[in-house]
Amino acid sequence: KAESKPKPVAFSKLPWYRRVLTVAKEIRYRDVNAILSGLLIVLYSLINAVTKDDFVANNNYLSLMLGCGVFLVFMQFIFYLRHFPRQYLLNLSVRRALPQVLRLLLGVLPVYFAYVLSGMVWFGSYDDQFSSVAMSSITLFGVLN
Repeated sequence: KAESKPKPVAFSKLPWYRRVLTVAKEIRYRDVNAILSGLLIVLYSLINAVTKDDFVANNNYLSLMLGCGVFLVFMQFIFYLRHFPRQYLLNLSVRRALPQVLRLLLGVLPVYFAYVLSGMVWFGSYDDQFSSVAMSSITLFGVLN
């Protein structure tokens, strides 16, 4: 007995959940990365063009938006280095070193933040450099360097 193949169905005649699954299979990480990074940077640029300079300079959310957009563009750049063998060494190095770097940060950051908070508690009322968590962190980071 020969099994017959199912007949192809037009995309418009598929149920909605099958359409979503079909489109989701075709979307790649690179496409999502390109769209998201472009969207973040364009939104930041539009908000920067429309609003006053004081609002943009003092708004942490907008700075985070720009930082995430630039990070995603950098990830696209790292992906395209795959096509150049000598530069692909950077990609391989980052891929190999990233778990160890994250493990180091996971071990060091709790100790660093303990020093930040203790510096703020002990010296916060005496010195402006320890008056807040952000200022205490900047001061201790300067001491580390």
